[in-house]
Amino acid sequence: METLAILEERINALIQNIKELKSENVALSEENKRLLHQIEAIENSLLRNDQSMEELNQEKKATQQVVDSLITSIEGLLSQKEQ
Repeated sequence: METLAILEERINALIQNIKELKSENVALSEENKRLLHQIEAIENSLLRNDQSMEELNQEKKATQQVVDSLITSIEGLLSQKEQ
Protein backbone atom coordinates (compact mmCIF):
# COMPACT_ATOMS: atom_id res chain seq x y z
CA MET A 1 0.00 0.00 0.00
CA GLU A 2 2.81 2.38 0.76
CA THR A 3 4.03 2.06 -2.84
CA LEU A 4 0.60 3.10 -4.11
CA ALA A 5 0.59 6.11 -1.80
CA ILE A 6 4.00 7.20 -3.08
CA LEU A 7 2.84 6.68 -6.68
CA GLU A 8 -0.31 8.70 -5.98
CA GLU A 9 1.75 11.56 -4.50
CA ARG A 10 4.03 11.61 -7.52
CA ILE A 11 1.10 11.56 -9.92
CA ASN A 12 -0.56 14.42 -8.01
CA ALA A 13 2.72 16.35 -8.09
CA LEU A 14 2.97 15.78 -11.86
CA ILE A 15 -0.63 16.91 -12.36
CA GLN A 16 0.05 20.06 -10.34
CA ASN A 17 3.23 20.66 -12.33
CA ILE A 18 1.31 20.30 -15.61
CA LYS A 19 -1.34 22.78 -14.40
CA GLU A 20 1.37 25.29 -13.47
CA LEU A 21 3.08 24.85 -16.83
CA LYS A 22 -0.20 25.35 -18.69
CA SER A 23 -0.89 28.49 -16.70
CA GLU A 24 2.61 29.76 -17.38
CA ASN A 25 2.21 28.94 -21.06
CA VAL A 26 -1.01 31.01 -21.25
CA ALA A 27 0.68 33.95 -19.53
CA LEU A 28 3.69 33.74 -21.83
CA SER A 29 1.45 33.54 -24.90
CA GLU A 30 -0.36 36.70 -23.82
CA GLU A 31 2.92 38.48 -23.16
CA ASN A 32 4.18 37.33 -26.55
CA LYS A 33 1.11 38.84 -28.25
CA ARG A 34 1.60 42.09 -26.33
CA LEU A 35 5.26 42.25 -27.33
CA LEU A 36 4.42 41.53 -30.96
CA HIS A 37 1.99 44.48 -30.92
CA GLN A 38 4.71 46.67 -29.43
CA ILE A 39 7.16 45.58 -32.11
CA GLU A 40 4.61 46.35 -34.80
CA ALA A 41 3.96 49.79 -33.31
CA ILE A 42 7.70 50.52 -33.13
CA GLU A 43 8.21 49.37 -36.73
CA ASN A 44 5.37 51.63 -37.89
CA SER A 45 6.86 54.52 -35.95
CA LEU A 46 10.25 53.93 -37.57
CA LEU A 47 8.66 53.87 -41.01
CA ARG A 48 6.92 57.17 -40.31
CA ASN A 49 10.19 58.65 -39.04
CA ASP A 50 12.00 57.45 -42.16
CA GLN A 51 9.37 59.09 -44.34
CA SER A 52 9.65 62.30 -42.33
CA MET A 53 13.42 62.27 -42.66
CA GLU A 54 13.14 61.76 -46.41
CA GLU A 55 10.72 64.69 -46.66
CA LEU A 56 13.06 66.86 -44.58
CA ASN A 57 16.02 65.90 -46.77
CA GLN A 58 14.04 66.84 -49.89
CA GLU A 59 13.07 70.17 -48.31
CA LYS A 60 16.72 70.76 -47.38
CA LYS A 61 17.82 70.12 -50.96
CA ALA A 62 15.13 72.43 -52.31
CA THR A 63 16.15 75.14 -49.82
CA GLN A 64 19.80 74.76 -50.79
CA GLN A 65 18.88 75.16 -54.46
CA VAL A 66 16.86 78.30 -53.72
CA VAL A 67 19.67 79.78 -51.61
CA ASP A 68 22.24 78.94 -54.31
CA SER A 69 20.00 80.58 -56.88
CA LEU A 70 19.62 83.69 -54.71
CA ILE A 71 23.38 83.90 -54.17
CA THR A 72 23.96 83.59 -57.90
CA SER A 73 21.39 86.32 -58.56
CA ILE A 74 22.95 88.61 -55.96
CA GLU A 75 26.42 88.03 -57.38
CA GLY A 76 25.05 88.79 -60.83
CA LEU A 77 23.48 92.04 -59.61
CA LEU A 78 26.70 93.04 -57.85
CA SER A 79 28.80 92.38 -60.91
CA GLN A 80 26.37 94.42 -63.04
CA LYS A 81 26.55 97.29 -60.58
CA GLU A 82 30.36 97.24 -60.64
CA GLN A 83 30.42 97.50 -64.39
